[in-house]
Amino acid sequence: MLMNNSFHSFTPSDDSSRKTILENLSQNIFVEAGAGTGKTTILVERIVNLIESGLATIDSIAAITFTKSAAEELKIRIREKLDICSQDEDKTIIQRERSFQGVNDIDKATISTLHGFASSILRFKPLEAGLPPGFAIMDRVQTKLMFRKQFLEWRDIAINDPDLEEYWLTYFSYGFGIHHLEKLSFDLMEKFHLLDQTENILFDDRLPNDSPSIFIHKIQSDLEDVLKYNSNPDDKLFFILNEFKTSLDSMIFEKDEILNFTNFITCIDNFKMGNFGSKTNWEISPKSIRDIVKDSIGPMKQQASESIAVFRFIDIKPLFESISDFVIDAAKQRKILGMVGFSDLLLWARNLLRDDLEVRDYFRNKFSHLFIDEFQDTDPIQVEIAFFIAEECVRTDLVRPNSWKDIETVSGKLFFVGDPQQSIYKFRNADIEILSDVQSKIEIPPIQLSQNFRSQKPILDWVNYGFERLIGQGTYFEDTNLLLSPKYSPLSHFRDEIKESVGMNSSVWYLGDPEVQDSKMGAVRENEASEVCKLLSGLKSLQFWVRDPKTPEGKRHAKFSDVVILIQNRSGLNILESMLEDEEIPYRVEGGALIFNTQEVQDLINCLKAIDDPSDEVAIVAALRSPGFACSDDDLLTFKNNGGEFNYLESKLLKSSKVDDSLSELKEFHLMKMWLSTSEFLKIFLKKRSFLDIGLTAKNPTEFWRRIEFLLEQSEIFEKAGGSGLNGFLEWIEVLREDRENIPTPLADQKKDGFVRIMTVHASKGLEFPIVVLTGLYNLNRNNQELKSSSSVWTFADKSVDKMQFRISNSESFLVSNGFGRLQRIESLKDYFESFRRLYVASTRARDHLILSIFSKDSKDSLAMQIAKVFSGSDDGLYWQHFQGFESQIHQKETGSIAIDQNILLRDRDDWIRNRDAMLRTASDPNYLSATSISKGDEKIQDDQIFFESKTDGTEIGRAVHSVLEEIDFKSRENLSVICNLIAKREGILPRTDEIEQLVLSACNSDVVRRAMKSGNLMREVPFSVPIPSLNFPKRTMEGYIDLLFEEEDGLVVVDYKTDNISENNAQEVLSRYRLQGAAYAMGVEKAISKPVKEVVFLFLRSNIEEKIVDLDTLINELKSSIQFVTTED
Repeated sequence: MLMNNSFHSFTPSDDSSRKTILENLSQNIFVEAGAGTGKTTILVERIVNLIESGLATIDSIAAITFTKSAAEELKIRIREKLDICSQDEDKTIIQRERSFQGVNDIDKATISTLHGFASSILRFKPLEAGLPPGFAIMDRVQTKLMFRKQFLEWRDIAINDPDLEEYWLTYFSYGFGIHHLEKLSFDLMEKFHLLDQTENILFDDRLPNDSPSIFIHKIQSDLEDVLKYNSNPDDKLFFILNEFKTSLDSMIFEKDEILNFTNFITCIDNFKMGNFGSKTNWEISPKSIRDIVKDSIGPMKQQASESIAVFRFIDIKPLFESISDFVIDAAKQRKILGMVGFSDLLLWARNLLRDDLEVRDYFRNKFSHLFIDEFQDTDPIQVEIAFFIAEECVRTDLVRPNSWKDIETVSGKLFFVGDPQQSIYKFRNADIEILSDVQSKIEIPPIQLSQNFRSQKPILDWVNYGFERLIGQGTYFEDTNLLLSPKYSPLSHFRDEIKESVGMNSSVWYLGDPEVQDSKMGAVRENEASEVCKLLSGLKSLQFWVRDPKTPEGKRHAKFSDVVILIQNRSGLNILESMLEDEEIPYRVEGGALIFNTQEVQDLINCLKAIDDPSDEVAIVAALRSPGFACSDDDLLTFKNNGGEFNYLESKLLKSSKVDDSLSELKEFHLMKMWLSTSEFLKIFLKKRSFLDIGLTAKNPTEFWRRIEFLLEQSEIFEKAGGSGLNGFLEWIEVLREDRENIPTPLADQKKDGFVRIMTVHASKGLEFPIVVLTGLYNLNRNNQELKSSSSVWTFADKSVDKMQFRISNSESFLVSNGFGRLQRIESLKDYFESFRRLYVASTRARDHLILSIFSKDSKDSLAMQIAKVFSGSDDGLYWQHFQGFESQIHQKETGSIAIDQNILLRDRDDWIRNRDAMLRTASDPNYLSATSISKGDEKIQDDQIFFESKTDGTEIGRAVHSVLEEIDFKSRENLSVICNLIAKREGILPRTDEIEQLVLSACNSDVVRRAMKSGNLMREVPFSVPIPSLNFPKRTMEGYIDLLFEEEDGLVVVDYKTDNISENNAQEVLSRYRLQGAAYAMGVEKAISKPVKEVVFLFLRSNIEEKIVDLDTLINELKSSIQFVTTED
């Protein structure tokens, strides 16, 4: 950005730092580049200077970025800069030639993500790394799904291991479940590469250093101190404290440490002070005495509880040793299979460079310079990879270091650039502590870039004032050198504010009142969303000024496409969306992590869950209430009161209500899902339940369809990744939802005023926007609050002991490793400070206006209140202003005191129900007609009678019989009983296996099937789809499946199996219902393959009756009349 003409006359405040970066090419450099300071530009210019100077060629440089898009952008910008330099007449001939060569060789450049770089290391020597040459790399989702499969295999073996039986029983007796161990195992798999050892038990198995006697001694000492304040031994409180001291003295200790700690806790729990104590008997108030005692025994009780949890863990240590062995063995199994996970990539690449000196030397010689961008956000293991490649090695015959901290690096080979203030990826193992470790290894101090070229002056004034106080001057843990938060580095402005007499000039605004908090979170979110909508409704009328170099004036009034709403979490998204739609404000949710939380996608996922698992009543009810089935709460209540059950496989479905019909549909979909791929099934479900048509009723149909398309695309990605089955897809979705990284979403064009964007802070990293609205500042530290949840699993890599610390908890008890408490305090403090850094990242995305919502539920534990507290000492308007806005342009109707006629309300409700039912009927797709829906010749087929026939339509017994007849050999009938048993089990009708087999034999023994076998030209389950246009629906088609089709000399024969109960007496009556269906089959076959059908045979299997239809021409004409068929000429 420094190369733009508008900057040529400007000298940045950090100009000397920039010159050092560009001119000092012989030293390793660590650059701390603040937000908007042009770090990519400076990185590109240093690379170009290295090439021009002859110190490097483009193929000897490796640049590691945080994302693939960043890598692509960096390569493009390097090429563009080299191209400019190759034509610059002010350059020497040799400089231009070197730049020109760089342009030609740009595709040889190693510019990639850390994982891409690690992959190239492994592919150089896969066998040395223990990998097959054609190994595959899995993304995080694929890795987790494969690991889950490995875990389930381990579970099945471990839970039946007699050596572990007693430990399992003890583990379960504490109230923990398999899911706790699965989460623990997965965390271990993702983090154990942070340890130096990966072969022994990975958990800290040290015994507690404390004992009840130590706690008792400490409490007794405190009691003796407070008792000195008493002047009257007859005082009730004095008596209670003495009794408590005596009870502690009399405790008897056993060999069982858990029992000792338990007795100690029981003694404390039985100790009650009440409100006893007379002021006249104490030198200080009795309340102060009681508080001192409480402060003494409280921590002791907590430590005793933790010691019990440690001993419980040690008691079942073999179970956790088995988990450690499993995680290590699972990695070895993935290596043998050539399936490399994300964390595997880094670990195995590091190990290869560390342990194989030939590989290390190859990459040392291959790369003369190594650039690492966004250093603050990537895995610490990249430091080890970088230092091994940058090793200074004069003599290769000497002992070489295998720890990066012992390595001496080549001067000028390393270039790190990052911003400690923008380190917000702790959940991806990014560690702020590693920054100071690396900086201590660089020969010169970190170089600061502070000249911001993005934001206007009022925004940077607010940022500097606020974050100098929120982030502070650097924080360390309890007088150690362990860095928790770096010192804040202020930014200097380049752009002055826009100053116009009319309209809203650049500023920082806040919504809400810092003096007012609501007691309910729902109300907080509603108030916040309401104020945001008021702001956006008046965006044009208030004339917010934004910069725009494309306009002659360099500025213009803001429009919706200039605005981004950044949210801290997803919980309030639906409320915000609803209000934006009510105010008719166009918007778009960006990033799959947010789209998964939108109502449309949640509704569709609930439907899929209900189809996948008939026992999941919560999902079934949610599916029934979704627009896909549109059952009202009244419908559900009536169904339940009538004895209905929300399990469509077990409930007796009478199809007497809308809920019954919907449950029947869910059952059909459940049986259908096993025959189709996930994406095919999803397409059919969307079509049959008219989801795309439902979008027409949405306030924003385009956004509705985009979200449905997004989920459909995810099903296709899932299949391309090797996934299969609806259950597997739902697991895939859950993993994606848990992942905080941005998931690509379908693009949409910004037209005219465009739309407001909604995204997370993490998704906004690296972007900038004219107007940023920052919402969801309800909580200060969300991660820390999760530790207090009743059921959780936590793991930390403890480098001080080279072990994993963990805690498993439920509502009753917990298991914990010895060093967890200390590490948890450290991690909680890191989370606390990362909350402020996320706020910094969000705030520095703004170019012209920054609006913060300070609505809050809690007056203390929230970012909103922390911000308000910081600015409470400044004059209002100096750094930010209260945006009070104006009333929304869409006003609510005044109700006043209106007389309400209940009869009118009831009539309106009846009308609404009729209209709703009519809309649901007509919302279905009118372009498809199934052959099986044509069952009565006496009734006219209406244009709005539409169905989609599938192989799974029909009864359970009918589907089973059709499935067997599709599979078996008609003549040999080999494995008939086995096939019948399998399909009966699949359909959930195992007791009817014999019945299925008898019906199949009835078909095999029939005359028409014998004719088919004799013909030598037969086909089974033949699908067809033919156009049957009508005047109203010219694109309508008829679809269906033909059970059996064979050809004889004089024409084709269609056979349809029926499981109806008929007799000779009512055969013709039953056949009359199927006349037009038979004609539909004949018409479909003739139009599809242009061959005549001579007869249609309905084979009634229960009665061994064959009924033929031969007057097909007459019936086909009747059918055309019934469906209002027209030829294309009509």
